[in-house]
Amino acid sequence: GATTDLERRTSEIVVADVVKRARVSRRTFYEEFADRGDCFLALCNRSSEISRKVIDAAADPTLPWEEQVNRAVGHYFGFMTAEPRLTHSLLFEIHALGERGLVSHRETHHAFTEQMLELAERSRENGAEIRALDYPITAAAVGAIYQLMQMIAEDEPRITVAQARSAAIELVLDVTTSRR
Repeated sequence: GATTDLERRTSEIVVADVVKRARVSRRTFYEEFADRGDCFLALCNRSSEISRKVIDAAADPTLPWEEQVNRAVGHYFGFMTAEPRLTHSLLFEIHALGERGLVSHRETHHAFTEQMLELAERSRENGAEIRALDYPITAAAVGAIYQLMQMIAEDEPRITVAQARSAAIELVLDVTTSRR
């Protein structure tokens, strides 16, 4: 497909690299994308969509809430750590796109926040003893998980993937089961 050569930073990739890898003409590229940044945003959006599908598939509503959280977070971390260079690009280089990168980042954060709200509500309707979440606390939890993923992508020496995954699970369980 039209993915990039992950041996280089996404910011170093030029349209000629993309069309060569995708085996399409420049004309075909520009029929789909306004520029290289537009192509990168499409990659970010597709990756986000797939990761949300991974979470949905793992969060089986027939399972207890704690098991759903363990599975959903575990699968999400598995997906995001499978291609470390791509994940780094998705988490950091999107900001180099200026306003459109910021808008895309906000939309992605909103989509993950809405997903967590929906999964929790579905589980509450199925009898899970968790509290009703509101948007601000859910957005904060999603932001914290994003920060953990950034730390992993940067090879932060103070945290391992396993520790970050455990922290994310604990955070979601604390947010959903606390009795404020």
